[in-house]
Amino acid sequence: MKKAASIGFLLITVFCILLSGCGKNTEEITTTRFRTLVDEATKSLSLAEGKIYVIDEKSYNEEEISFYMSVMAEKEINELSGTDVESFMGMAFSKKEYDGVVCLVKKDNRDLIMECGSMKKHNMLDRNLMGITHPSVDEKSGGFYISQNNPEFLSEPYGTSSVARSGCGPIALAIAINYVAKEERTTLSEVIDWTLENDLYVPGSGTKWTLMSAYPPVVGLKGREVFTSDFETFKSLFKEGSVIVTSMKKGHFTDNGHFIVLISEKDGKVSVLDPASITRTLEEWDTELIFSESKKGFYVISK
Repeated sequence: MKKAASIGFLLITVFCILLSGCGKNTEEITTTRFRTLVDEATKSLSLAEGKIYVIDEKSYNEEEISFYMSVMAEKEINELSGTDVESFMGMAFSKKEYDGVVCLVKKDNRDLIMECGSMKKHNMLDRNLMGITHPSVDEKSGGFYISQNNPEFLSEPYGTSSVARSGCGPIALAIAINYVAKEERTTLSEVIDWTLENDLYVPGSGTKWTLMSAYPPVVGLKGREVFTSDFETFKSLFKEGSVIVTSMKKGHFTDNGHFIVLISEKDGKVSVLDPASITRTLEEWDTELIFSESKKGFYVISK
């Protein structure tokens, strides 16, 4: 009877491998401390649910998964416990089931980031899992996207702060200007220098909103400020050939204040370029959500 059960287990596992891609890649799996914790958590799931759980090795990326779990648990990777790993298995993996065998497939990094439930964690994961460039973002921005997460910006001063910490205003404006002009009409360094020279940087706060309407004429474009609490007026600001720079309040984009670029609106969705997040830039956002979380100051950049 035991031999028959073992053969049945083997057949089911092979079935799962063939259908879902579960199993080893051509490279051998290196057993690490973290992988041991993952395997133990997988066994615990099997015992708890009375099903056979296996890891999909084709999607498994230890560097990404271990970093994700360390951020979620707010611990160093080498400090993660079996309990930590087990508690985040359901968030890190999706399930594909075949005849009682459940394949655990690592979720796409975008899903991991969007589902993390914390702005601080979102930004940490975005910086490390998505990087500072993405083909779809390059195409969407016309090649003018600038990531605030660029490691070089950590040491690049902006007033009493750094570009990485407080530079979303100048970055958003540089993106908006070049996107509208369809050429590099200005550089980030030029925007920052002009901002500082004209006292539009506030220590401890960041960039004054008036930069968004004052600087575009310097490079041959128009900058118009519109303050409105009327939703229909907001929607009417989206016109072909122009973009909107706005500051967002606490919500899906920030915990305090953050400038983003709104490039288009269609069928109740807004397309954005967010200097601080590749992930948020790849999403399409409900127009009502963007309006409700904006600080109601909209800067229309156009030719």
